Amino acid sequence: MKKLIHSLTALTLLIFMVSFNGCDELQSLPLNVPIPFEFETSGNSSSTDESRTICVSSVEDLAEYRDDIKQIRFLNAAYWTESATPGLSGNLTLSLRTQNGTPILSINLPNVRPADYLNTPFVINLSPNEIQLLETYLSNFVNSNECFVALLSITNTNPTNHTIKGRVEIVVEAEVEF
Repeated sequence: MKKLIHSLTALTLLIFMVSFNGCDELQSLPLNVPIPFEFETSGNSSSTDESRTICVSSVEDLAEYRDDIKQIRFLNAAYWTESATPGLSGNLTLSLRTQNGTPILSINLPNVRPADYLNTPFVINLSPNEIQLLETYLSNFVNSNECFVALLSITNTNPTNHTIKGRVEIVVEAEVEF
């Protein structure tokens, strides 16, 4: 009789545990989203620049989860040179602005040789204030379908006849709630 009571108790506990201890429902998911800006510029003078406009609709993951994104956090940013005139050097400036021209951030690289970043990216370090501005703008950017402008300029170039192709990639973490 004791064996029967123990067996029934164990069976009841097993059924209870299986019934009420299922998987937790997935409520949010952190999603790493790269925001790429590709540039190609050339010139016959000592300076040249190129700009790109990025909108929510052009960043696939942001557009797809737009209504479910609850928070955006900056993770990292980097610059790569994809190709450049051999021996090219100069002052490189990377900047982000709102659609109406308000600066978000600006990175200056004096006396840079773009070829140094063909295989190894230049990691862009932002100040806490720049991170705050970027995160605030990106939160508004996702919610309002705004656009922003990325600008790459190179000045004091040597040689003056030059071509540079590169990209900047900003990676953010978007917290998506379901």
